[in-house]
Amino acid sequence: MDEVDAPTTPPTPAALDLTPRPPLAEVRRWTGALLIDADEEAADDVLLVVNELVANAYDHTTSPLALRLTTTPEHVRVEVEDGSPDPPRPDLTAGLRQIGTRGRGLLLIRQLTDRWGSTPHPGGKTVWAELPNVPAT
Repeated sequence: MDEVDAPTTPPTPAALDLTPRPPLAEVRRWTGALLIDADEEAADDVLLVVNELVANAYDHTTSPLALRLTTTPEHVRVEVEDGSPDPPRPDLTAGLRQIGTRGRGLLLIRQLTDRWGSTPHPGGKTVWAELPNVPAT
C-alpha cells in the first residue's frame, strides 16, 4: 500500500482584540513578541505593516475588531479585521507630494509585501498582507 501524506492543518493565527483600541506601541510589542525567531530586518518589515494596517483601521473606520498574525515556513500573514465595508484606497499621488506625513501607508505596504488585499465579509472586511518569513540566522 502506498503511503499517503496526511492533510496538513493550517496554522492557527495569533489574535489581538482591537476593540479597546490598544495604543500602537502595545500592538507593536505584541507583534514583536511573536517574531522572536525572525530575521531582524524581516521582523521590522512586519512591524511596519502591522502598524500601518492597524493605524488605518483606527483612522478610517469606527470599529477596528482584530489583528491576526499567521506564520508559516513561507510567509507571515497579517490580517486586520474591521466593521467597515469600504475597501482600502491607496493614494497613488502620495509619493509625488513633497509635503505632509500622511497617505503613504498603503504604498509602503505595497512595497514591503509579496501581496496584499482586502476581503469583504458580512459586517465589514479584512485587510491582509503577506510577507516572506525569513528566520534569523
